[in-house]
Amino acid sequence: MMKKHLLFTSIVVVLTLQPLISQNLDDDIKWILTGGQYVKWDDGSTTRIRTPRITLTNDGGFFYVETNEGKYINIQGVLDSKYSWNFYKEDENLKRQFSGSVSSGGIASDVKQTSDGGYIIVGYASNSLDDALWGIIGEAKGGKDFKIFKLDNFGKQQWRKSIGGSNDEIAYSVQQTLDGGYVVAGYSSSNDFDISGNHGNKDCLIIKLNKNGNTEWSKSIGGVNNDIAYCIQQTSDGGYIIVGKSDSNDGFLVNNNGANDLLIVKLDFLGNTQWVKSIGGSNEDIAYSVKQTKDNGYIIAGQTNSVDFDIQGNHGGVDCFLVKLNENGNTEWNRCIGGTSEDVANSVQQTIDGGYVVAGYSSSNDFDISGNHGMKDFLYLKLDSNGNIRKQKCTGTNSDDMAYSVNQTVDGGVILAGDISYNDNNPTFSYSMILKYNPSLSDDNFEYLNSNITIAPNPASSHININFNNITDLNGGELKIINSLGQQVATTPITTSGKQTIMQLATWGGAGLYFVQIINPQGQIVDIKKIILQ
Repeated sequence: MMKKHLLFTSIVVVLTLQPLISQNLDDDIKWILTGGQYVKWDDGSTTRIRTPRITLTNDGGFFYVETNEGKYINIQGVLDSKYSWNFYKEDENLKRQFSGSVSSGGIASDVKQTSDGGYIIVGYASNSLDDALWGIIGEAKGGKDFKIFKLDNFGKQQWRKSIGGSNDEIAYSVQQTLDGGYVVAGYSSSNDFDISGNHGNKDCLIIKLNKNGNTEWSKSIGGVNNDIAYCIQQTSDGGYIIVGKSDSNDGFLVNNNGANDLLIVKLDFLGNTQWVKSIGGSNEDIAYSVKQTKDNGYIIAGQTNSVDFDIQGNHGGVDCFLVKLNENGNTEWNRCIGGTSEDVANSVQQTIDGGYVVAGYSSSNDFDISGNHGMKDFLYLKLDSNGNIRKQKCTGTNSDDMAYSVNQTVDGGVILAGDISYNDNNPTFSYSMILKYNPSLSDDNFEYLNSNITIAPNPASSHININFNNITDLNGGELKIINSLGQQVATTPITTSGKQTIMQLATWGGAGLYFVQIINPQGQIVDIKKIILQ
């Protein structure tokens, strides 16, 4: 079970099983959830819990998965590892709803909630003695393989799949698709068993599954060198956007600027390539996260170590790199954000106000970065719609602390998840950490001038009545319904002349928390109402 720790501005100080009290923390932090064990195993009996992967849930809470690496003496007398994925469901008040684990044989990379209230988890594992000892016989083809688990809404395993060839297949990203299936992205070095069409070395590997986990199609995408997909998202046209890195420079990608460049690939709904873009300089440039934006463009987060070609404004060493593309893949703006040390952006999300939140880590304490506590810190950035910094925050210990994901929560706050370490001479502790920043840090204002607009009933089951109380300057605007995952589920024009509008709720989705955005004819949000659908 995860343990909650008090984290002040620089050190972990007390172990407790109770939720954190916000007044004991930095004023911007609402709570922190941490847990873990020693990094080093002396007798083969301890474990390391690391790399939490998190998804917000439609009830306002969250579900997360950790990789649990346990050491034991195998039947040959050799110190070996047992890997499992531990998972936990928390409500918005950190009350545990259920927990469990699956024997994975490897590392968890990504998790998403599914439309049936369950969860899809992906990662990768090797064909080892550990697989046989823990009941995973016959899955692995050789090297490392994609591992995919589907759980129901209480964490019970519904199915599992292993996909691979005789070399390494590493899965980094998963998303449920509009048809109820799933798409998984990573890379492959194979050209046999489940894998075909490899172009040389590592290729981006995209696998489309149906709802039962059976493969519908797979694509190896790349050139003669190394091409890796770190993130995939289905787009509004039913296709897919993929980002990662590439050092190929052949028929697949002919404008590589040196070393690895950011790789951006747009596919249609069958996985056929529509366009490919490369962005970078003569050094290492990598994209880790992509999201389609409200204008059908794309926001990309990653890192750059370049100072030439497509890259300008690097502050020294590695900088966070943010790129905004239009729907055709053309650059609208890009930003290098950081200091003179190492700064990396691992995750990005668009926020309700049209800006962006970014999570990663930073070792700097100059230029764009302040408040570092020593070595690497969790880095949080709030950007406006043009990529300008509105808020910046470093949170961590005196050792290495790295955030891998960021999500905006239903109250306008943000949740970051990652790994932290703490070195008190000896031993070194390794923890996974999830923290929530208060809504004030996200800059999304939920208090609007037209607060006299009322919605009833709330909670609701079949419909809601929106009373505009004679506010007539909203005619020509619209109502947008956003679920707790930030997805738009319904929209309707405002044509009421300040009177009452009735909205039916049948198309919203399942029970949970929703937002009604009230938007004026100029496209500005003038009010947001929270609605509970029963």
